[in-house]
Amino acid sequence: MRRRSRSTTARFASRAAGAVAALATAAMLAGCGASASQPPAALPGTNGAAPASSSAPAVAVLPVDAPKFAIPSDLHLVIEADTTGDTTKDAVLLDAEYQFYGFVEAISTGDVKDANFKQWTNGDAYAGLSQSVQTWKSRNERLTGTDRLYKRTVTMSKDGSQAAYSACEDSSQAYPMKIGSNTHDTNTAGQGNFTLWQGTFTKRAANTWVLSLVFTKSGASQCVVG
Repeated sequence: MRRRSRSTTARFASRAAGAVAALATAAMLAGCGASASQPPAALPGTNGAAPASSSAPAVAVLPVDAPKFAIPSDLHLVIEADTTGDTTKDAVLLDAEYQFYGFVEAISTGDVKDANFKQWTNGDAYAGLSQSVQTWKSRNERLTGTDRLYKRTVTMSKDGSQAAYSACEDSSQAYPMKIGSNTHDTNTAGQGNFTLWQGTFTKRAANTWVLSLVFTKSGASQCVVG
């Protein structure tokens, strides 16, 4: 499953039509190239992130009162703790984390009506990402391995009702797996494993946020690491 690249220009509060066009092919989380199969790596179960080492960036850990996400035990999500010290921006980052977990959970279960996915994703973002979930479901596949988000940023609109969100994704250690199988495909996506995510979070009550627009660009230069 080789990720197909779709270049997009993601501006804050861009028109919804652009989001739908980009999402049709771009939101294939952790796009991977399939060739020979191999056993999955032994990975810890997660409803949070792996502990940080002294040489690695700090990683976000879900709060003790966070929702429960049905993430497979062989799938490890690592989200760097890019907190800003600003209460509102950090609230957006936390809800962005929940949204990502909910999206991965929906891919894992094949259910676009999953409560967590729907709670943190709506509008054109929900429509487009649901297509991605359905594609994984049609292939009877889910994700295994390690998927990482980093370089997360938030920029608030003047009236505080929206937030522009940006993140990089490294899916070089993530692989598609046939559901019910104990083997996964080899990832041959190369530079396409590094994806820029840009989107708009819209404010709800009590300083909570929902993803309403999203754009992705595979192989984005600002996300590629050695």
